[in-house]
Amino acid sequence: MLCQVVCPLPTIPRSKGPCKVVSLDISRSCFRFLIDKQLYPEEELVLWTLIGQIPCKVARCVKHNDACYEVGADVAM
Repeated sequence: MLCQVVCPLPTIPRSKGPCKVVSLDISRSCFRFLIDKQLYPEEELVLWTLIGQIPCKVARCVKHNDACYEVGADVAM
């Protein structure tokens, strides 16, 4: 799965391109995945899945180590 931050926080510089993520849980209303950089609540992103692009908003981000963060994102309706 790919993830692209489309609306970052104003004070956090982000690259424009998508990055790889590892999906953990997928439901109708939320996604949980691992990523190598920290994301912050309220950042808007697009997840590129096999069924298409899905707009989401970060709900939480938990640090596991310096290169692994667990993100929970709600599907934007």
